[in-house]
Amino acid sequence: MNKSKLIALSGIACGFSVILLSVGAYFPTFDLSALFMASLVIMLPLSKKSYASGVLVVIASGILTLLISGFRYQIVLPYLLFFGFHPIVNVFTQEKKLNKWVVFLVKDVWFVLVLCLMQKLSELLIIDFGNLQKFIYLILIVGGFLAFFVYDFFIDRFQRYINLILKRLKL
Repeated sequence: MNKSKLIALSGIACGFSVILLSVGAYFPTFDLSALFMASLVIMLPLSKKSYASGVLVVIASGILTLLISGFRYQIVLPYLLFFGFHPIVNVFTQEKKLNKWVVFLVKDVWFVLVLCLMQKLSELLIIDFGNLQKFIYLILIVGGFLAFFVYDFFIDRFQRYINLILKRLKL
């Protein structure tokens, strides 16, 4: 692929990621869907097998969203710790043909650790869960494991569709 096309595709992906993450930062009801959609946008440069472009898009969109949103880390931190890099790891592990069950288990533990870290940060700074506080980490571990199974399935399917669409568009 022509380098200028890859740069343009990465710029478009970065712009869309910043817009989506900013919507999630300013409207908290959209934060999870914004994270999901921003991780879908990362698939644009990944469809051209450019891991470096994917990583740069994640970092640039995280920094730009921090600046635009007034340093609201609640949306940017999960994006930088997991949601932005998850599609990159998916494409890399599929290309290297690693054992998919081991990779799934590692990614699931990674997801649950990010959930627990975000809970710990919000526990220290913002939210009090009252009676649920005793069981919150157990809920996050079990619920996170189950939710990740669905999330990973959809991310994999969307990557296939994006690759197919960009191939048909000859981009």
